[in-house]
Amino acid sequence: MDRCHLVWKVNEWMNMNSELNRKIYLEFRQVYDEMMKKYHKITDQFGATPTQLGVLRCISKEEKQSISELVRRVGCVPSNMTTMIRRMERDGWVQITKNPQDQRESLIALTEKGKELIQLYEPILEAFVTSAYGNLTADELVLFYQLLLKVRTGLSENSASQS
Repeated sequence: MDRCHLVWKVNEWMNMNSELNRKIYLEFRQVYDEMMKKYHKITDQFGATPTQLGVLRCISKEEKQSISELVRRVGCVPSNMTTMIRRMERDGWVQITKNPQDQRESLIALTEKGKELIQLYEPILEAFVTSAYGNLTADELVLFYQLLLKVRTGLSENSASQS
């Protein structure tokens, strides 16, 4: 194969690969948008945002958690978490107390109302997730998860090298 032919083949492959990348990106966006639209319909039934329900689920895993622990687990900035916790306290879903060992730290726990909300929400979330991935076999689910982790790692590495 001469050099010109090789260059043409490489360009052809890159164009196909670029087109495939665009198709994957657009499909991924459409799937994400559709999932979020359906998920918001679910969370709206509870009078909570998806983020609030996610934080309530995190809190439900332990009896009490500090705001800094929730910030670490959820991955948001402390001021946003504090505002959200205050709103959830206002709505009666969480209770804020001072840490007896360190009065500077607040501990967050679910109230009975918050526990009831999570008990109602969990089976609906499980059904939603199961239906979203219902067309995939167990092996395909594992592969899909591994591929998503690989994409996320690539994004993290690319953003770190561009900083």
